[in-house]
Amino acid sequence: MSRVLIAGYYGFGNAGDELILESILSGFRRDFPGALPVVLSHNPGRTSREHGVRAADRWNPAAVAKEMVLADSFLLGGGGILQDSTSSASLWYYLALVRLAALLGKRIVVAAAGIGPVSSPLNRRLTGSALREALEISVRDGGSASALEAMGLGREVFSGADPALLFDGEEGAEDKSAGAPVVLFVPRSLPAKRFPALMKDASAALGAFARETGARVRVVPFHHERDREEAARCAAVIGGGAALEPWEGLAGLRRKVRGSDLVVSARMHGLALSCLFRIPALGLSVDPKVAAFAAAAGFPAFERGDFPAALRSAWRGRDSIRDSAAARLPGLRSLAGEALARALSAACGKPFEAVKPL
Repeated sequence: MSRVLIAGYYGFGNAGDELILESILSGFRRDFPGALPVVLSHNPGRTSREHGVRAADRWNPAAVAKEMVLADSFLLGGGGILQDSTSSASLWYYLALVRLAALLGKRIVVAAAGIGPVSSPLNRRLTGSALREALEISVRDGGSASALEAMGLGREVFSGADPALLFDGEEGAEDKSAGAPVVLFVPRSLPAKRFPALMKDASAALGAFARETGARVRVVPFHHERDREEAARCAAVIGGGAALEPWEGLAGLRRKVRGSDLVVSARMHGLALSCLFRIPALGLSVDPKVAAFAAAAGFPAFERGDFPAALRSAWRGRDSIRDSAAARLPGLRSLAGEALARALSAACGKPFEAVKPL
């Protein structure tokens, strides 16, 4: 039995990372039922309850060291954790775990990670150097692969897709209302210097759109802590019947997305779930990963200009947008499946076998 220690941005109440974790754990249960995954979490109690997995406090050095000593493998990922735009401290935390795993002679696997932006030359050198210790590396998009190449990694990397695309979407659908259409808005707290009014402007446009069409707008903060206040401000600007609806559990999040007629998202995983559940979507390109996923899935993405016009265009073209994304979904799920299979096989010390198309 392989004991695998997993590290990522888990237990913080961020929907995207919890979707990734659930997909990773589902892969272990399905393909390597004898493995024992252990998750480093900000909130180990909640992670254990919600995912049915053993979890340890990521901020407790003794607990982290104990779990690393007991583990056979260390799996880093997925999600966009190898970046320094949030802070260098976050990046150093994950790189320190890689170094500790290498020091203890553990198998090291990087699973479907998002790489960058890493702006500091020092941080780029540290990242490239640390990741050379990995037995297997997969990333979730071509931009991440290019970032590693620019860091001088000098080794093969598998470019896949985000593991959230493997999330089980077949149960718990919420019936769409026969009456008013539903627009689900996923806002994001943004730096005022870079995006001084984007969320406010988008909210105002959604409010006008709702009044014109009779649509209901649901505002869902994907990150409980970081996006909650911004989401409340957005709902107030939208006005009317806009509902602020924090998600509770992944099944509840699934129902919210599947019950929508259009998704407008400033977070990548809002687009990922829309693609998975075949709901038309419009991306707000607040960072490269949103724009990259929108392009991969065939969703329109707004960066600058006339947002009300972009919103009306997406609404009028929602059927063709949905069909375009649905046509690309099998390929994206196949890439996500292979990236995850490669990572789990390496973590369990097994040879990789090509996965069947999903």
